[in-house]
Amino acid sequence: MLKIYEKEGYLTIQPWLRVTLLTIDERQFNPNINIEFRNQAAAQTDCLLQYKESASFIAFVDLDDVLIPRLAANYLDEFAHLFHSMPNVAYIHYMKENTKLEAGKDPTKFSLKRMLSTIKFQQVSETGKMVANPLYLNHTWIHHPHRIKDGTDRLVSRWRFCYLRMSRKPEVARIFPSLPTNFIYLKTIAQCYEDTYYKFHYSGNVKQLKCPGPDRCFPRRIPCYNSMAKFHSTTGGYYFNFHYATKESFREENGCLP
Repeated sequence: MLKIYEKEGYLTIQPWLRVTLLTIDERQFNPNINIEFRNQAAAQTDCLLQYKESASFIAFVDLDDVLIPRLAANYLDEFAHLFHSMPNVAYIHYMKENTKLEAGKDPTKFSLKRMLSTIKFQQVSETGKMVANPLYLNHTWIHHPHRIKDGTDRLVSRWRFCYLRMSRKPEVARIFPSLPTNFIYLKTIAQCYEDTYYKFHYSGNVKQLKCPGPDRCFPRRIPCYNSMAKFHSTTGGYYFNFHYATKESFREENGCLP
């Protein structure tokens, strides 16, 4: 499905690789065990630097985050207004309120209006997400940067959809019947993070925290795409060696191999 949206120019899909060291067997040392949240902060920083000179602003949000414009009818006008009126703002931090809603499992019957009409607020606030002015940032964390350029500031805000046009495309309609109704990835990863991180984080039992990541508990052999590449490692460095990858691509077969 994402490939169709990429073909239409709405998005770009890029592989994000696991850390692979050619100098040591992963059964002896697996660096991915101690990489937080699949290295999401590094992925977002990579995106920030790729579009640093070509984008006026970049929104770093999850797929299940709903950002509601308050000052304009769409994201483009809202972000443009905020950054233009406050040119020293490095990023806008939108706070997040947790909700529950009823979402239909049949994509042919999807209705954004109907889904949003079932929202129930959970009275739970979480760390929000941000919209960045890439001119002022060279790195970021998952939710917001920990440091910003001297002389800049952040704006904290309390928190159009192309589905109808895309849903009428024949290639999208053909995919609808095969889309899953049981979200095994979401449930598995959510439970993994709960067991290794969140239950200790929210209870204050920080000594029991483990670095959250799918390598700790994600089951193998679930059908999925893999990010593949040609890996390289230098050897013989006195202080450090370099490990990097080239020719990144996707591969469908073999399930979720490590």
